[in-house]
Amino acid sequence: MSIDISNKDSIHSAQQVLRQKIDKLDLLINNAGISGNFPQNPSTINTYEMREVFNTNVLGTIDVTQVFLSLLEKSKTAVVVNVTS
Repeated sequence: MSIDISNKDSIHSAQQVLRQKIDKLDLLINNAGISGNFPQNPSTINTYEMREVFNTNVLGTIDVTQVFLSLLEKSKTAVVVNVTS
């Protein structure tokens, strides 16, 4: 199964599949993201591209964490790891 972190339906579907298999989540690793096109000069970059990168890398990570929070809260030692470059 894969998750498209820029698509809330995809995130919710993955959570539902996982919920059928487990009752708690001890570890969530957010390691998905996009870099966008280069070069990324502030004077010339297309702001649509900037929004796409921001929405995926920042808001997508928050969406995944929020959706899986109910499973994480059931663990006594839950950990969320956010990987970035």
